[in-house]
Amino acid sequence: MQSLSRTVSVAAPPDALLAFVAEVPNLPRWTDFFTAVGAQVNGRYRVSSVVGEIETWTETQVGTQAATCVIHSMVAGRAERAVVDIVPAPDGAEVSFTVLLPDDADEALRATARRTLDVELGRLRSLVTPAVQP
Repeated sequence: MQSLSRTVSVAAPPDALLAFVAEVPNLPRWTDFFTAVGAQVNGRYRVSSVVGEIETWTETQVGTQAATCVIHSMVAGRAERAVVDIVPAPDGAEVSFTVLLPDDADEALRATARRTLDVELGRLRSLVTPAVQP
């Protein structure tokens, strides 16, 4: 597998970002892969995705320099994951979203994945950035 990452600056507190991305029910709000979230059973959610019904859960790690949320999914009996890294910055945080692509992914697939990650990170930024008060 090869990884692909994109990064965006977000004017929101890092802890608020981590709390938002770690909530599985929020995933359809900012990602295109997850379409609906169902019941939670034993810490895992039944989720509808673009590839069908899957199980998804998150794990978070908070360090002194950064926080990480790993989004785990079981897709057709195969473990998949994506990673969101959140690094504090002067005006909020730098958020990196990393996904895995097949080893044989061609440039067209990588370009599509880059565009998708950019859209998703933009959506995440819009959802978590506090509204500016006049």
